Amino acid sequence: MTFQEFWDLCKTIWTQPRQTIQRALQNETKIPFILIMFFGIGLFLDFTSNRNYGDNTPINVLFLLSFIIGPIIGFIGWMVTSGSIYLTTKIFGGVGDWKDTRNAVAWATIPYLTKLLFWFPQLLFFGSELFTEETPILSSNLFLLILFFIFELIEFVLLIWFYVVLCKCIAEVQDFSGWKGFASVFSLPILLFVLLVVVSSMG
Repeated sequence: MTFQEFWDLCKTIWTQPRQTIQRALQNETKIPFILIMFFGIGLFLDFTSNRNYGDNTPINVLFLLSFIIGPIIGFIGWMVTSGSIYLTTKIFGGVGDWKDTRNAVAWATIPYLTKLLFWFPQLLFFGSELFTEETPILSSNLFLLILFFIFELIEFVLLIWFYVVLCKCIAEVQDFSGWKGFASVFSLPILLFVLLVVVSSMG
């Protein structure tokens, strides 16, 4: 696969996920592993930011760790997510195999990976306060607050679009409807959430 072919797939998967995943699966490349590596980096940065890891760890260390630990997290998350989705698709009559399911999950991460591009301007405007509980500079500046919520909104939209693309890619490789793709992606997480709520209420 040439860079131009890869770039074309990255563009069309946003609006034509079914057709795009068909073309992607025809190319035997290692591209999905590259996607998952960056997916893990994004997951690591989001996790450490949301849990205020910057309170105890310098920001440059967090970014260094994201390139070391992130790919490992991405690979584990990819395998677990692909496995759970693959098992669920069989309940709904999916015909796709394990390899195609893995690759569909990998290619569907492209909208999520786009979030990485927004880390650079956010670091420029917000600095280490992206990773800390206390945000004195951000909280005292109306412009920065508005800008922060704009970035949050953009990232939320990208997250939603990631799930939309994922559902459609799964539906395509399993040869069933988009609604069954949605059910395959969310049935198990919803079931686990309900079980967790039930167990917590019993305690």
